[in-house]
Amino acid sequence: MALNSTHPSYDAHVKDWLLMRDSYAGEGAVKAKEFDYLPATPSQVLDGALEKDPRKAGYAAYKGYIARTPFPDYVTEAVKRYTGMLHSKAAEFKLPTAMEPLLEKATADGESLTSLLRRINVEQLVSGRLGLLLDFPPNPDPTAPLPYIALYIAEAVRNWDNSADHLGVNALTMVVLDESGPVRISDFEWKDTERYRVLQLGVPVVPPGGAAVDDETGDSAKPDDPTEGAGTAVYLQGVFQMAEGGADFSQAAMLAPVYRGQTLEQIPFVMVNSTDITSTPDDPPLLGLGWQCMTIYRGEADYRYTLFMQGQDTLVTIGTVQQGGSVVNAGEDPLRIGAGSHINMDLTGDAKYIGIGADGIEGQREALRDDRKLAESKSGAMISPSAGKQESGDALTTRLAAQTASLTQIALTGAAALQNILRVAASWMGLNPEEVQVTPNLQFETQLVTSQEITQLMAARTMGAPISLQSIHGVMKDRGLTQMEYEDELDTIAEEDLDRAKRIATLPQPPAPPIAPKPGPGPAPKPGNGGGQ
Repeated sequence: MALNSTHPSYDAHVKDWLLMRDSYAGEGAVKAKEFDYLPATPSQVLDGALEKDPRKAGYAAYKGYIARTPFPDYVTEAVKRYTGMLHSKAAEFKLPTAMEPLLEKATADGESLTSLLRRINVEQLVSGRLGLLLDFPPNPDPTAPLPYIALYIAEAVRNWDNSADHLGVNALTMVVLDESGPVRISDFEWKDTERYRVLQLGVPVVPPGGAAVDDETGDSAKPDDPTEGAGTAVYLQGVFQMAEGGADFSQAAMLAPVYRGQTLEQIPFVMVNSTDITSTPDDPPLLGLGWQCMTIYRGEADYRYTLFMQGQDTLVTIGTVQQGGSVVNAGEDPLRIGAGSHINMDLTGDAKYIGIGADGIEGQREALRDDRKLAESKSGAMISPSAGKQESGDALTTRLAAQTASLTQIALTGAAALQNILRVAASWMGLNPEEVQVTPNLQFETQLVTSQEITQLMAARTMGAPISLQSIHGVMKDRGLTQMEYEDELDTIAEEDLDRAKRIATLPQPPAPPIAPKPGPGPAPKPGNGGGQ
């Protein structure tokens, strides 16, 4: 079997993976595949479209046909929407102290664990399949060597074997990963190279330290048989480049990675599907939506082709045609038409345009309308067609679960896979794997609490409802109004009140108003004219 051979399950799913990959990438990726997704019309085929020769009229017509056709982006929007819901709140990670740097740098590209989990969820939504490999850099930090996690998309995990071992337990014994791509061969030049990374569980031909397995005979144990010498099988790895005559594979080049003198007795690779972490692939959770997008794409092509042809009437001439003083022979000389042209006909001749009727165009438009409504339903669109309002979280989750793998399953599976590979790292580093915990977000819809709801809660408490301030704070925290714990919130409020009192005390005080003088006694009364004289 050649190194680039593929697993039967890979062959059964790869077309679906590629369809979803292209649908997610968008219009450019779909149109680049040309006939794979949009067949040529019969007339284009007759005119040589399948030869892909730009000089052929059929291929030129097909290029215009495909250029006029839009591709719907429902898959792209659905993946973005669901990824946003999965990460509306951050996942929680707990690691041993020695592994905590992985929180900020978990991949060779320097991604954090949060970013890596997001990429895992995206791949689960797009293809429903990926792989995670634990590896060490070629030149790790000698004082504190840390592993990194590499993500392989579904199409890159080409071959594997998880046969039962001598204890009757299914475990990976072989994985082949496609790492083909451009490789820089000089300062500024690149070359496409086909290469594969082989992961294997077996007995190394050259064990760690460089000694042969058998110094006397030079014979090596069979590395492809993990039952040979129970307890001696270790993890082997090698990268091989395809040569012209086949793969340049050598068992002697398979080496056992070592961390501080310790090898690993399992392949540090985790298969991830949309609903489980087994080796058997799942169907992509949005596959129905992908096929619906292709249906819309082909329907749009026919509809817009009809519109285009309606504006391209055909000139029909009856009798002899003269142009520029000479007779134009039909089928030989080009006939110039349009503004600025002149056509001479004999006395019995005639010229007219004929075109495509519009009888079926409304039916095409209606069919496209129905197809788009179905696509919106399959994509779990959050806008209700009837009421124009946002669906509740329960309604959205129910509908999504009925059509695809539920977001809860995807979240739990992605977190479990990342937790498993991190626990393998902990075991290899001599740490306690049980200290590794990855808890995903399972609250997919954020409902902010309103001021009216807070007022009602406080009023209910004042009127004797058995609800504490801490419980009310818990509602506010669950609904995203605050991220603080109750005690921290009280401490912050106390600090704010104290700070406010200090600031008020430092403000300049206004001068006291002047004191008004007390009123004195009034003037003495004037003597009257008493006596009646």
